[in-house]
Amino acid sequence: MIRCRIVDNVNPTAAIMTDDWPGHKDLRVPNLIQSVNHSKGESVRQGDHTNTIEGAWSLFKRQVIGIHHHISAQHINSYLIEMCYRYN
Repeated sequence: MIRCRIVDNVNPTAAIMTDDWPGHKDLRVPNLIQSVNHSKGESVRQGDHTNTIEGAWSLFKRQVIGIHHHISAQHINSYLIEMCYRYN
């Protein structure tokens, strides 16, 4: 199910960056997949990192806690669009 959502929503020419979460291991998409292994103390591999998305998710979590207090799955896209607007 996650794979389908990624394939349906990510540009085929985009690079996918991941960490060492086991759920990413079976991800088969046509995109270039680069990963870093945080459990081995690795934060950057050949210039590839996940710091940008980790920062964005951190801001989203603070937005939920500090502004919305609760979000509904029905409107998750609206919350994420607002977060992207604030982030940019």
